Amino acid sequence: MFSAFVKYVGSSYHSHAEATKSAASSISDRSSRVTSTGSAATADADKKSFSQVAVDTRKFLDAGNQKLGKVADAGTSDQEWHGAIRIQTLDRRALYAITTNHGGLFSATEVRAAKGEVASIEARASRAVNPRGTDAAGAARTTITVLDGAGPEEKASLDWAQKRAAAQVQS
Repeated sequence: MFSAFVKYVGSSYHSHAEATKSAASSISDRSSRVTSTGSAATADADKKSFSQVAVDTRKFLDAGNQKLGKVADAGTSDQEWHGAIRIQTLDRRALYAITTNHGGLFSATEVRAAKGEVASIEARASRAVNPRGTDAAGAARTTITVLDGAGPEEKASLDWAQKRAAAQVQS
């Protein structure tokens, strides 16, 4: 069950999700494990500056808006965010670029949508390991795993440190 959870978390946060889904792993070797597809995608993503990640993310959202036929606004539904725009396919660094409005490239609506997507991913991961809500320590360990998957920019934030510390105390 736990390896299924790790695959689920990996597919929720990484653009190279197919490689993550195809590999069986445990939490202890997840960070050191790479696949031929995953290592190339991770290496390329890690080489990009955070500003370049933000610019690429802006291009991605613009392409989604073009498919949608309008600029995403407060009336944009979850179905539109996940159907035409496909916000759920963004990796962790891209979502963080949006949630922090890096470079002032993103609208308030896009920031809210990205924050909602991050919260949704964290909640789904927690429910996957603790569906009945009876294993607070397991949910906390899951939260730690999800947080540890963050990029260096997010890990440097006060919000990340507070969430990580709170989860660590509960585990």
